[in-house]
Amino acid sequence: MQDAEADLAKLVELAAHGEIVRITRDGLTVAAIVPPEAAEVARNAVASRKPGLVDLLMAFPGGDEELERNRSAPRDVDL
Repeated sequence: MQDAEADLAKLVELAAHGEIVRITRDGLTVAAIVPPEAAEVARNAVASRKPGLVDLLMAFPGGDEELERNRSAPRDVDL
């Protein structure tokens, strides 16, 4: 991060020319400076994200209602 602070103008110039610049702290990527086009693609991807299974389950209109479990024995299936 200290190197990035010292060379910020150079890193921004690299991004302006299409490079993705990763900024690391203790060897782990913590940020990136990206070209505007890449940022727009990422922004659009996040905005158009479809809900996942957890989102759908959390949106279930049953609220706090508990469902009763079917405790009958499973049926035998010949494969």
